[in-house]
Amino acid sequence: MLISLQVNNFVLMDNLRFEPGKGLNTITGETGAGKSILIGALGLILGERADIKSIGNSGNKCVIEGTFDISNLGLQNFFDDNDLDFLPTTILRREILDSGRSRAFVNDTPVSLNALKDLGEKLVDIHSQHQTSRISDSDFLFEWLEGVCKTQIDFEEYSKNFRSLRDAQKQLATLREKERQQLAQADYNNFLWEELSKAELKTGEMKSLEEEYELLQNAGDIETGIAAICNIFTESDEPALDVLKSTVRQLLKLAPADSSLGELSKRLEGISIDLDDALSELKKVGESLPSDSSRLDDVNSRLQFLQQLMHKHNVQEADDLITVRDRLSDLMYENDELTNEIKKLENASQVLEQKAVKSALDLHKKRVEAAAKVEEEMNSELWKLGLPNARVKLDLEQNEQLTSHGLTVFRILFTSNKGQDLRPVQLVASGGELSRLMLVMKAQMAKSRRMPSIIFDEIDTGVSGEIGKRMAEVMADLSKDLQVISITHLPQIAARGEDHFFVYKETGSTSTVTRIKSITGSDRVVEIAKMLSGDDPSEGAMANARELLKY
Repeated sequence: MLISLQVNNFVLMDNLRFEPGKGLNTITGETGAGKSILIGALGLILGERADIKSIGNSGNKCVIEGTFDISNLGLQNFFDDNDLDFLPTTILRREILDSGRSRAFVNDTPVSLNALKDLGEKLVDIHSQHQTSRISDSDFLFEWLEGVCKTQIDFEEYSKNFRSLRDAQKQLATLREKERQQLAQADYNNFLWEELSKAELKTGEMKSLEEEYELLQNAGDIETGIAAICNIFTESDEPALDVLKSTVRQLLKLAPADSSLGELSKRLEGISIDLDDALSELKKVGESLPSDSSRLDDVNSRLQFLQQLMHKHNVQEADDLITVRDRLSDLMYENDELTNEIKKLENASQVLEQKAVKSALDLHKKRVEAAAKVEEEMNSELWKLGLPNARVKLDLEQNEQLTSHGLTVFRILFTSNKGQDLRPVQLVASGGELSRLMLVMKAQMAKSRRMPSIIFDEIDTGVSGEIGKRMAEVMADLSKDLQVISITHLPQIAARGEDHFFVYKETGSTSTVTRIKSITGSDRVVEIAKMLSGDDPSEGAMANARELLKY
């Protein structure tokens, strides 16, 4: 319930405070006095978009603050989910800076505009004459339907199943697109993998081949060089090795005379042995040199083949081709994995769809079962509002395709005349009939949703006399369960308010501002009389006003 609304520097409202009562509150005033501005200010703290043009005096920020009693609304979870302090008396504040920026607060904690809007929708429902167009809005209609048919819990269960199904279907669509792309690449990937597999790649092969190629290219020169070296030491006229061995023998003969010569002979003998061994190894190297001339062509061909593969796969090292081959193999495996994953998700989607369809069918059945009673109540209320021949039918047909609303296709059929066929309400109802129908629907919705406050913004446009009186009775009855605020031009409605507020303009020497005041007693009689007959009410109008205020 709205306890108070404080408005500072908003359009024509420099400093306005509005404190409605718990029951039916009526607001009157001349056209242009600022009644709609008051609703605009309230809309801002309920999450509506702000406009820099809303600021009254530039250079100062606009501040709007609403105090609400939320003690019995069950909103603790909302506050916990949004990390807000829950207070039975909660304050919503909106600030619009001169720069155009806007800030929102709940109990002095900054919140996003979406969070403010979510909370605002749980506190106040603002209904204006322009909202009659919503009677063809499927989201509004189904929201109303769940409330009056008392199927909110069933709808929440279906919505949960439907969201799970939609999530699975979106994931499935993503996987199928991925599979399509992979399949388009799969044949080429398979060709590349087979080519690399047949290449029989080995780690370090390129380096080994390059070394072998270098050896094969120079085998003749190496063999000639080795032969020349061996010849110097073993095959010349005076082989160096034989000379060394002879020197050792001479030193050994002289060693008894000089011990140092013995040491030298031993050193030369070691050199002789090492040289002999080295020459043997050198001969083996010469003997092991490749003699097959065709091997050079084979190595060269293999090197060129590997280089072509490296260029083809854009890698710098031949060993990287092994990584490419293994990655292609993994991709082929991933294709198989993806196919299996899609099959599993298809099966899961079928189960989810069956569950969603079942809950949708149960929901549709409960809606249809409740519809007849709702129609009866609506027809009764329309009769009270001066439409005795009006008939409403909730046309609920079962659809084959699941939607966010289930398997139900819903529209309201209407006629206000005997003998006339029922047709879609938006096609046949007049403006006044739509206003009365929406009043009935909003009253039903407000009761079913535990909405603490509802505001009717001039929904009595086009209505007068007895019908206005009956609309007032509907509002008065509704105010027994929740706070009702009605902005009206009808004296019949204004007089039924438990609290009556008057909006007016106050013009000073340099500015004009909008004010609001509570009126009672004779002031209220005069205001009602003016609504009946003009600014200079007659005694008859005054008497009529007093008669209206007897309720």
